[in-house]
Amino acid sequence: MKGKLDWNFLVSIATALCVMNSGAALANCTGNTLWAYDATNHDIVTISVDGNATVNTVVSLDSSVPALEGIAWNHDGTVLFGVQANGTFKPINLTTGQLETCPTACVANDDLTPFPGEQVFSLTSFEGPPLSGFSPVATVVTNTNTGEVDLRRTQNVVPGAAIVDTGNPITGAASLFISGLDATSCNNDHYLGVTDGDVGLIRLFSWSESSSNPGNWSVSQAVPLSYPGNSVSSAAFYSGHVWSVGNQSNQLVRWQPTYQMFDPSPTPDHMGYLPLGTVVKGLSFGPAPGGSTTTSSTTSTTTTTTLAVIQQTPGQIDCIYGINSKAAKVSSAAAKGVEKCMKDAHKGKLAGTATPTMDDCVPADRKGRVAKAGDKTVAEDVKRCQAPNVPDYGYVGGAPAAGVHEAETAYLAAALFGPVTHTAVNAAASNKAAAKCQSDLLKAANKTLATKLKEFNSCKKRDLASGAILSGPALGGCLADLHDLNTKAGQKVAKAIGRIDRAANGSCSAVSSSTYLPGDCAGLSGATLSACVDALVECRACVMLTVTDDILFDCDLFDNGAIDLSCGF
Repeated sequence: MKGKLDWNFLVSIATALCVMNSGAALANCTGNTLWAYDATNHDIVTISVDGNATVNTVVSLDSSVPALEGIAWNHDGTVLFGVQANGTFKPINLTTGQLETCPTACVANDDLTPFPGEQVFSLTSFEGPPLSGFSPVATVVTNTNTGEVDLRRTQNVVPGAAIVDTGNPITGAASLFISGLDATSCNNDHYLGVTDGDVGLIRLFSWSESSSNPGNWSVSQAVPLSYPGNSVSSAAFYSGHVWSVGNQSNQLVRWQPTYQMFDPSPTPDHMGYLPLGTVVKGLSFGPAPGGSTTTSSTTSTTTTTTLAVIQQTPGQIDCIYGINSKAAKVSSAAAKGVEKCMKDAHKGKLAGTATPTMDDCVPADRKGRVAKAGDKTVAEDVKRCQAPNVPDYGYVGGAPAAGVHEAETAYLAAALFGPVTHTAVNAAASNKAAAKCQSDLLKAANKTLATKLKEFNSCKKRDLASGAILSGPALGGCLADLHDLNTKAGQKVAKAIGRIDRAANGSCSAVSSSTYLPGDCAGLSGATLSACVDALVECRACVMLTVTDDILFDCDLFDNGAIDLSCGF
């Protein structure tokens, strides 16, 4: 099966990516129009994301305006900033094509002046106390003398007190020029950077600032992503996906970091080629042209992209439904495998075997059931999803669907018991009460996950057939149904969640979650533990379905009703 999960790889990447726990939150919360700076023509443009990569000029920058290295919309979608290599950043007037001077309450001196030998080459904006419509900004600099790549961020946005935070540098990274930068949620302190320089690979770095210790930054690198023949000239984050432009073929692609948790080399979604000669520096999602309240009135004749409204044929629906159904069985097989490994670990049956710990046991797929279910998912793709039945939306293929269902099911256990799962599981082996708590809670979580997957698929099949779903984004309505107690799907999900409640308030009531559930819900008990576990399930289900059905959906908001970095890639 393609993308077979390596459990140790999963938990190590899960740890590395925990700093990017933003799920599908918008990068700047301002809109879904992709803006760019076209360095060749010195224009501010929008790029369609409908698969054609159509470039529409919003405004040509005045000849007096220096070349830009990056652009970024502020958090409110009211100002589009441009940044130069010397660190100067200013609002862009989208009517006149001039750069404007920040008001006094913007940022002192309008710059993030780099140190000698450094160059600013990317820009993003994150949420902060808005003053006169402005928000703080972040930038990445490279030191041409040492090869270090670093993140800088303005902190106190008051006149004369622009403080620059320096994140832990990526040392010796001169060849890993980070050409794309974006915040990964509507909250601050989480950023990703995408490198240029390694033709054929995309390297993804992330920075995170500790909420309990401001100024304490950490940096992580994910496994490189194969991108044959291309490097990256710009990148932006939106709805759980990274959008990037390759500076070799000028191809606009969309890819999802979730893939890196089970397959180091997925194929990014092709979203079209930019016109020959277009050189993009800086991508940022923001409001549609004419829809913002920028520093000057925005006017443009740019045409906006409209979604294709297409009812799928019975053959296409069978393909979509079939892939989801088979992939759900991958999740079921993976869940049973995790539960069996835990049971054997509790009984001491793993010691002395080829898989002596739970972390060895899970990826071994001892009965081969996960691989078999994955093969059936791929076979379903071959059987039902060939021309003329290739869907217009809601479809990425059998292998990616199987892979994400396997990985996210395993990740659910890691989210409960910590990245090194056998530490907590081994501790429970000599404590029957703790072992029962772990077993009951894991089974309840897996059952709830299975219910969510099943009910989503039933909703999707029904609404595709009736014509209630006519586009990819409309598939998100079936995710929303899982929360609606007025629907049968919502009622069945609520019943499944009751199992989590009973475990949290029953066998886990007298067990230390800090010791035996040292994952994302450590230290919680009773109703708060139950709610936390359900949120973990919500997140995993959402990620599985948004990947499998190619849906742009806010999983971070979906899992617990808040944009709070609780749902990771």
